Amino acid sequence: MESVEKSKLVDTRGRAADSQIQQSFNYLLPKFIDYLLYEEELAFETIAKYQQALKRILIDLPYVSSPLDLRLEDITELKKIMKVRGVGPAGINSAVFALRKFLTYCHDIQKLRVLDPKEIQRARELKREVVYLTKEELISFFKTMNVKTKRGLRMRTLCHLLVSTGMRISEALGLNRDDIEWDRKEAVIIGKGSKQRTVYFTDECLRWLKIYTARRADSNRALFVTFGVPNRLRRYDLSKQFRHYAKIASLMKKITPHVLRHTFATILISNNCNLFAIQQMLGHSDIKTTAKYYLGVDKASIKAAHEKYLKIL
Repeated sequence: MESVEKSKLVDTRGRAADSQIQQSFNYLLPKFIDYLLYEEELAFETIAKYQQALKRILIDLPYVSSPLDLRLEDITELKKIMKVRGVGPAGINSAVFALRKFLTYCHDIQKLRVLDPKEIQRARELKREVVYLTKEELISFFKTMNVKTKRGLRMRTLCHLLVSTGMRISEALGLNRDDIEWDRKEAVIIGKGSKQRTVYFTDECLRWLKIYTARRADSNRALFVTFGVPNRLRRYDLSKQFRHYAKIASLMKKITPHVLRHTFATILISNNCNLFAIQQMLGHSDIKTTAKYYLGVDKASIKAAHEKYLKIL
């Protein structure tokens, strides 16, 4: 009888230990990553950002071993630690978004009674001025690229694609050659959040795409590939090139693929394009995001409108 009681006690303790392990961050985090990868099918770069942010949180809050233990005061402590370390509001919010996503997974999928993600407040961010290129700056930037070389031609084609379609760099690099419907001047892509949308090409963009693809001698499906052994081009292969061409063009602005996306939207705004249409072309899920970034970016037009229409005396 006594041995039976002992075995029950050992079994109970064993189950409790297993339960604690299965509720720990270390156990749940890999499962969360698998869920994002195979169920939500998010982009690798997005998943990597979530993973990196959550691992950093574990370092900053080493005493919180399980999401069940997380309290609002811990979130306040986390923000304090990050701010002292010099992390800005955008960086803090990256951690907040990752934690919200993780807690939502713990609640909805793992059925754990965790802190309500909606209770975690974002850090207040000052509205950043949108950086974009003027027509003159864009022309100067393009002219620096020697299209007689493979590298220059690839860069010129990619930049035309970004500024003509408004695609994110991850979307552009994810394109395959057979994704392009040449006659219709469009392509269907899978964007942020695994959302499908159609992007449209200008005639000038298609001209450069045809020149670039005609000079390709490989059979890789990817639209943009590395030199030597052709593999799909990745974002980190491009950072130095953007800095290089911006320096040659004597542009004081920091030029990135996202600046070309901003340029695309700004050109549309300045030409009185419907905000809803811009939202669709950019792939924003909420028109508030489009309005937040692009309403009021063309200050010259706003000033001209002020002078033209505000006739008081």
